[in-house]
Amino acid sequence: MNDYPFELWVYAVISDGGTDANGFEINPTSDWVKHSECYEQVLGQSSVMQKANGESFVPYSKIFLPADAQEIANGTKIQVRDSDFVRFTGECKRFSRDFEHCRLWA
Repeated sequence: MNDYPFELWVYAVISDGGTDANGFEINPTSDWVKHSECYEQVLGQSSVMQKANGESFVPYSKIFLPADAQEIANGTKIQVRDSDFVRFTGECKRFSRDFEHCRLWA
């Protein structure tokens, strides 16, 4: 059995922009980028949690990632995908690194 049957994608800046050879501004570009494998747990009636800054929120989903996954900043747009099907789209509200895995609440 695969511990992480889904994929976590993040909406990230892939080109910083700048200026072209003629001096015209080039806008930065963003797109969905695969971050890692994951397991998503839909939270039915969950309790209120707190972000690192003390702000309260009610999570809709808890996502488990491998222990070596890169940290995702609060406010980052995320998607959980099962092949071409998007299971969940949301925003990272809290990221936690533990001994055996990482957790993300959205």
